[in-house]
Amino acid sequence: RLLSRKTDDKLQEDGVPSVDEVGQEPEPANSERDENRGGTWGSTGYCAGDSEAHRDVRYSIPSFGSQTLTVFKVQMKLYYKSSSAIAMMVMAIMIPVIVTIVPDEYLATLVSQCSDANAYLGSMLALLPLLMGLFVSILCGPPISQEFKDRTAYMNMSLPMSRSSFYLGKYLAGFVLCIGVFMLAYAMALLATGLEYSSVSSGLVLRSIAASVVALFAFSCTAFCLSAVNRTPSTMIPFLLMTILLPFVFLLVGVRYDIDELFMLPVFLPDLALLVMGSPFMGSVNGFFAMMGVNFVDVGEYDAMLVIGIVWGTVFLLLGLLKTIRR
Repeated sequence: RLLSRKTDDKLQEDGVPSVDEVGQEPEPANSERDENRGGTWGSTGYCAGDSEAHRDVRYSIPSFGSQTLTVFKVQMKLYYKSSSAIAMMVMAIMIPVIVTIVPDEYLATLVSQCSDANAYLGSMLALLPLLMGLFVSILCGPPISQEFKDRTAYMNMSLPMSRSSFYLGKYLAGFVLCIGVFMLAYAMALLATGLEYSSVSSGLVLRSIAASVVALFAFSCTAFCLSAVNRTPSTMIPFLLMTILLPFVFLLVGVRYDIDELFMLPVFLPDLALLVMGSPFMGSVNGFFAMMGVNFVDVGEYDAMLVIGIVWGTVFLLLGLLKTIRR
């Protein structure tokens, strides 16, 4: 009973009628309060304009370019959080460091085998074919298949988003990051070359960089196509295919049946990037035969190899896009 009295007192303080007051006559209405509460928006004479009422705003699905850019930004953030991408950048920075810490005898032998500064620069990037296949496979091999394996792709597909934007945005992120890593490798190799030589031929360096970019385009498109086809993410399949298996098969078939056109395929573009600068070393299947005095890649076919690489990459990019659209 004491509890009920305290509860009633509390309710009366808050303006709530007690149980004993229920059913009694209500208090007289407060005319001033009712006057303030009365009326409608129409009676006040206020009318919102089109901009205030947002009548002139048209809501629509973002454009294809906007969707692609959004996916690109999201994938770049995922790369920045990945330890593998950071490890690749560190490896690119370590190129001149490794050369400077080797014994002087080896460095003297290396310099003696290089005819000029450009050849020395190419020798700094001797592992370019091997590292290109490895880096591209790690960055561009898993993204699409990993999205479908983790079921996160179906969350994006349920949104009003184009599958083409989903695929191209992820591809552009991987391709741009690959270019950034290898441009960093070129910069570090140029820095190391500057310690031994006063200048290099900028024309040959630019031709080498162009061959490397086209090679990255062809390799990354192939890796993304395989990522769209495979149900499980894999980094070893693109690496073994583009770096070891296809070059070895093309070399055997080309030598056996005397088909020189096979040596112009994109799997030999990293070798072309080094041969343009006159490098005596190449970390590839063709480089293994070149050390024995047999080089199958012709620098004279430079322009044709770039065109073939662009066509190769475009075809595989479209194949991967069609596979993603149909999933």
